[in-house]
Amino acid sequence: MPFNATKTPSRAKADMERAAMAIDFYQGFKLGIDSAALLGRDFQLNVLDSRTGTATTPVLLKQTAVQQADLVVGPVFPENIRQLTAAGADKHFVSPLAASLTSDFNNQNLISLTPNIRLHADQIVAYIKKMPRLALINIVLINPKGGDGVFGERLRSKLAGDAKYIFQEFISIGELETKIQSGRHYVVLLASSEKG
Repeated sequence: MPFNATKTPSRAKADMERAAMAIDFYQGFKLGIDSAALLGRDFQLNVLDSRTGTATTPVLLKQTAVQQADLVVGPVFPENIRQLTAAGADKHFVSPLAASLTSDFNNQNLISLTPNIRLHADQIVAYIKKMPRLALINIVLINPKGGDGVFGERLRSKLAGDAKYIFQEFISIGELETKIQSGRHYVVLLASSEKG
């Protein structure tokens, strides 16, 4: 995990977010470990600090603790997962937070627990299709830019060809407010990878 325990504390937003994520993950993982211990499970846990960057991943892979492990939880970030794949590590790895498809990394030993954006879009489409039969539904996607484009592409492809749905895209809620028409049914989806 990227705790950056040996690094001078930084106030940079990106560093703070990564450190907070590592601590949140560790606390959740600790709850799981405590539950397993209460059930009488026998295990040994080693926590290693990957220090965020990619330089430490090859070094960690060579450590005895990793070599002898039955299961490795991590790495978290895509760049570290790519390194793991490139190193040809033959351990089973669980990536607890990466929402990427495991096929994106071409690593048969990688298990990803977080649903990727395509699965989120598929579930939203399934929900929309279960809605009461209305004459016409406007599907409105706000902020279909950059990395959020994958979400929009998936929604469009899943709803294409069904005349019941009109797919519209706007950059902001403000733009939608100027185009909304009374008497129509809207499903509004805000696509954004940005936090806050």
